[in-house]
Amino acid sequence: MKNPLIVFLILFQVTFAQKSDNYKLDRDYFLLGTLAGRCKDPMEVDLVEKYNQYEDTLIQFSYKLYKGEYDLQVSEHRLISKELTEKINSFYNWEYNENFSNENLDSIFIGTIDTTKIKTDSQKISFLIGAFTRFGKKNDAIYSINGKSSVENFKIYGKFLKDLRCNEIREVIVEAVGPTLTVYFQPSDRLKKYLTYYIPNPRDY
Repeated sequence: MKNPLIVFLILFQVTFAQKSDNYKLDRDYFLLGTLAGRCKDPMEVDLVEKYNQYEDTLIQFSYKLYKGEYDLQVSEHRLISKELTEKINSFYNWEYNENFSNENLDSIFIGTIDTTKIKTDSQKISFLIGAFTRFGKKNDAIYSINGKSSVENFKIYGKFLKDLRCNEIREVIVEAVGPTLTVYFQPSDRLKKYLTYYIPNPRDY
């Protein structure tokens, strides 16, 4: 099976180069969709996102999306840029949580995405394509996005899928140590066209 992220990378770069209006995505909302749960740590003011060792393609792709406009670095599976971090953080509401602190005992703020800043269908599609690229899979006609990295993101996936008039949306929570949160859905015709265009061979595992 082809690596879906590699296929996605090629298609996405071509789309940006041609400025196609048919399947154009907004890079900020796409990046926002790829992010896991978020916190604001005084020791990591320039951290855009941490990735695992199998996500190098996504790191490099995100880097190329913003290269030249922001001062970016990739180090130890981390995408680093103070300016881009500040921009992405502006999409969140922040709340102090006394139960969290870093090794210097600095206060850490927990972020939740401000959905009022994701208004249009195009923005929601860009967000969901980002989420599906990193957390999604497909089994026959059923698509799913795993939200275990963030309960708040899990709720947002379901909300945006409903807004886009997708069908058979099921939000499944499997209680365990670190619960598994998965949204299953059949995409609307419009969302399916984007999913098929950008991720023609999604993983099924």
